[in-house]
Amino acid sequence: MASTAGLNQREAAARRSLWHREKQQLRRAGRLTDSIQALVTGAVTQEVIKRGWKRTWPDIPHQAYGRWPGSPEGAWPEALTVDLPADLVQAVRAACWHTCRKEIGLLYGWRERHPDARPRCPTRPGCDAAALAEYQELAAKVITPGEVWRAAVARGIHDASPRDSPARERRRRHRH
Repeated sequence: MASTAGLNQREAAARRSLWHREKQQLRRAGRLTDSIQALVTGAVTQEVIKRGWKRTWPDIPHQAYGRWPGSPEGAWPEALTVDLPADLVQAVRAACWHTCRKEIGLLYGWRERHPDARPRCPTRPGCDAAALAEYQELAAKVITPGEVWRAAVARGIHDASPRDSPARERRRRHRH
C-alpha cells in the first residue's frame, strides 16, 4: 500500500477507502487474519466454497431461524461471538436448509407421528428404540449452521497456526 504523503485531502481519502476495500476483500478471502472476526469470516467463506455452496440460494422459511430439528444437543464449553457479514450468514443458513430440506421435512413428520417423544431424552415415555433409531438416522443427515460455524472456526485456527517456513526448518536442522 502506497503512502498518502503528498496527496491532497480528497486523494488521501480515496486511497484510504481503496485500502479499506482491499483489506475487506483479503479478510473475506481468508488471506488477512488480523482479528478473530477476519479469521472466522475467511474460514466460513472457505467452508462455503469447500461444500460447493457458493451460489444464490432461495429464501429460507421462518422456522429456519430457530433450533432446527435434528440439531445435536451440546455446545462448545466457551462462547465465541463473531460479527459475520449478514450476506454470509444468510448464505450458510440457506445452503444448510435447502441442502437438507428433505430430511428436515421428514423430521417434522417424525415429530408429528411421535408428539410425546423427546429424542434427546430417550428414556422418557413416547420414544421407543425403533422411533429413536429413525430419528437419529434422519438427524445425522441434517447439516446445521452450527456445524458450519464450528467447522469454520476449526479451519481458521488450523490455517492460522504458525508453520515453519522451509528456510526456518533448514536453519533449525542445521543447528542440530
